[in-house]
Amino acid sequence: MLKHGVALRVWLGHLSDPATLRRTVAEHRESAQRMLDEVGAARAVAEHDPAWAYPAMIERWGERYWAGERDAADALLRRPRHTRGSTAAAPHGALSGPVRRPGSPVGSGGYCRRSR
Repeated sequence: MLKHGVALRVWLGHLSDPATLRRTVAEHRESAQRMLDEVGAARAVAEHDPAWAYPAMIERWGERYWAGERDAADALLRRPRHTRGSTAAAPHGALSGPVRRPGSPVGSGGYCRRSR
């Protein structure tokens, strides 16, 4: 199970609007880049002292982690936008509105999972 605040917000995107979701993901991307920069600076200091070998190892791990967070946010932000309430299946991971089952009236709860 993935426990990630931003991923959860996007997963529940049908309860929000695409602009808010995009802003949330963009803010997370900026935060991940700042953390990547900070961890990189800390690693640069730690790797020059043999006594700090283990902290340097963890700083490299942190760099990979934050680069992955940034890259995952970039992938979400590159997805095309779709109109809210579209009955067409959105691409996997798209920041769009809900997908209704064909023929279900608005407000009936007739939403379905997006196809992959």
